[in-house]
Amino acid sequence: AIAFLKRLVDITNFEHWQNHQSRQEHLSPFITYYDIDFDEFDFHQIHAIEFVNSLCVIHKRPPEENSLGKRMIVGSEEEVSDGYGKFNGTTIHDIPKDAIDDTHLDVFALIGHSKELEAKLSQREQTIHQFKDTATKQDQTIQLLKSEVSQKEQTLQQLKLAIAENQQTLQQLEKDRIEQKLFIKNMNAQISEQSQVIVDITAEIRQQNHIIHQLQNDVTARDQQIHEYHHRIAALNQQVPNLKNEILFYALSKSWRFTRPLRKFMRFLGGKRHV
Repeated sequence: AIAFLKRLVDITNFEHWQNHQSRQEHLSPFITYYDIDFDEFDFHQIHAIEFVNSLCVIHKRPPEENSLGKRMIVGSEEEVSDGYGKFNGTTIHDIPKDAIDDTHLDVFALIGHSKELEAKLSQREQTIHQFKDTATKQDQTIQLLKSEVSQKEQTLQQLKLAIAENQQTLQQLEKDRIEQKLFIKNMNAQISEQSQVIVDITAEIRQQNHIIHQLQNDVTARDQQIHEYHHRIAALNQQVPNLKNEILFYALSKSWRFTRPLRKFMRFLGGKRHV
């Protein structure tokens, strides 16, 4: 009841509201909660609300007595304000004012807003809890990553050492390649010299082959001559018996002195001594 009466107090100042809210809308939380309805005429009758110990007195008057009348501005000098003379004879409703939505400052709105904030706070706490879990997992992941980074750094150091060794090996291989190149160059020079020697030897071999061919021809000619000599010797050998007989005939028919040289010659030819 006190909450309702506190809200009802604002009805007495309805003319000063600048939020375009009606009196029904102002009391809508109670209307909705208690399922009641108010007559607009009753709002116009409220003249004053007085609170005393354990009592709330609502003063009622006709509606025309519960509104502000026209302004009365008297005097000719304005020491505090300036230009208010033009408002003489006007009402509060004659001056247009921009509406200001202050419904969010209402107690019920603040309660609802508080509940929304509590819900948001709960969500934020859940989100913070999730963030903490995520942060814990990320910390674990970071530790794992740091461990992996440390291992990779060690691997990188090993790779750097391997690269340095490979570079030294490459330098040595480059030196060996240069030496091999020089060796190949020398070998090519030697091969060129050996090729010339081979050419010269080939020429000599050809010349020797030519000489051998000539010698073979000479040998063939000599063989032919030897064959002819053998043929002649054979012919002479065939004539030897006849000559021996003739010599023997002469040897037997002559005197000893005359035939003695012939007998020596016969012994030389036949190896026998004739009697």
